[in-house]
Amino acid sequence: MAAGGAAYADAIAKSKFDQRTIGFSPTAQSAASINEDARVKDLNALRDAGNNAASEAYLKAAQSIEQVRVTELQTLQSRTILDAGTNGSGRYSKSLADAPAQYRDAYYQSSLASGVNADLLVSQGFRESGFNPTAVSSAGARGIAQFMPDTARGIGLTNSFDPIQSIMKQGELMAQLLKQFNGNETLALVGYNAGPKTAERYRDSGFDPSVLRKETRDYIPAITTARPGAEQMVKTYQDLDREQENASKNLENLRNNYGKNGQALALNEAQQAEYTRLISQGVPPLQAAAMAGGELTKKIVELGQSAKMVQFASDNQFNREQLGRSASDQNAYAQARSRIGDTTSPEAQRMIADIRETNDLIDAKNSASSALSGFAQDLAHGATAAQAAASALGRLADSVLNKVIDSLVSSAFGSVAKGGLGSLFGFADGGIMTSNGPLPLHSYATGGIANSPQLALFGEGRGPEAFVPLPDGKRIPVAMSQPANMNAGGSVSVTHSPQYNVTPASGVTPEQLAAVVDRNNRDFANRLPALIKEASRRRA
Repeated sequence: MAAGGAAYADAIAKSKFDQRTIGFSPTAQSAASINEDARVKDLNALRDAGNNAASEAYLKAAQSIEQVRVTELQTLQSRTILDAGTNGSGRYSKSLADAPAQYRDAYYQSSLASGVNADLLVSQGFRESGFNPTAVSSAGARGIAQFMPDTARGIGLTNSFDPIQSIMKQGELMAQLLKQFNGNETLALVGYNAGPKTAERYRDSGFDPSVLRKETRDYIPAITTARPGAEQMVKTYQDLDREQENASKNLENLRNNYGKNGQALALNEAQQAEYTRLISQGVPPLQAAAMAGGELTKKIVELGQSAKMVQFASDNQFNREQLGRSASDQNAYAQARSRIGDTTSPEAQRMIADIRETNDLIDAKNSASSALSGFAQDLAHGATAAQAAASALGRLADSVLNKVIDSLVSSAFGSVAKGGLGSLFGFADGGIMTSNGPLPLHSYATGGIANSPQLALFGEGRGPEAFVPLPDGKRIPVAMSQPANMNAGGSVSVTHSPQYNVTPASGVTPEQLAAVVDRNNRDFANRLPALIKEASRRRA
């Protein structure tokens, strides 16, 4: 019965201990366990002494148990402060090691008593007052932990300016708030800064930040944002080492492949980037190297190169098409393509039309401004109004001519985009490029009759030739005047008036008649130099 009762009492005590330490920080949990182990050992020693607390055996055992407890707690405190000096808990902006030496033990003891993380209490104390025990806020909060008078009275704090007492009560209040809000540190911090009711409204709003004042919104991250610790610093240096190694490898890659092998250049860059990404995610180096150098990376690079070629082909075709457009149209098409992505959609065509119209208005304005400016300058330099006006009209004409020339040249080079460079020189046998496309250039080097306005090629280069109209479509009247500075000072006249009589009964076709006329004209052209020479000799 006695043994059973003792076991039952121990089980109850263990349950109460577990319940009391729920939510404790690891350090506070360790300290509580040390104390609980010492309590259990002391109780067992007392039982072994027959519940005689004055027996020598119990006193020796109790003294030894207490020495062990104190030593373990001191060791825990030293280890906690040492760990805090390197990285702390890694969860808050400050660690226990950042607390002023005169308050460090108070924060530690407050943490052990309340179970609240010591780093949290230190970070909170720094945010509240900068560890100033005499601080007073504009709202009336006092001391190192910034207790409002009502809050201080409610928690039993008799002197808010006593830093040790305030730090202990700070841990107690935070423990209450953490319990009230089921361990939610954010809500507990809101409750400490703005009151529990504000924390409840914040929770009930679905954590809507607009419920909180700016001071409270800034208060939370100022405490809970972790500072870079030793582990993070080591990782940062490792990242820097990798970046330096990557830079060296990229430099070597550029030296070996830039301008020589674009696909090898892109592949090496992609493999190195993928390797770095995998390493940063914790993949072992050998596995990361195998994955980065695998077929998947190569395929990604090949697809990227293909995409570049598709883009190049499209851009190159567009640039060729631009050759066939005037400067104004080039600008309009380029803008539409850069803003919309194409030049053929209805939206793009509307944009092109609008830009073209705007460009034309700008050109007209500039031409008019230039002409009027020149008109004013000519008048200022002594020209008459008529002369100045003629000069202004000339400038306008030059502007129009330049646009015509630009259009003609663009039309000519437009054939390059469609038919290749050879199409630009496709008029060896005669022809002309117009805004409506190429037109043939007729050849009359060996004679012929033109019965409509047209562009044509005359002359064989073997001697003087005459190109005269046919007044009646049959005869070629020729009258040549000798220049006044010739020896005789007179004129030489040569008349050539052939006649062709054709009746319906003769059966001559138009083609046959044209051949006869053509032959007759050639004969006369061949005899004409000799006739002129003979006439000149006689006049002399």
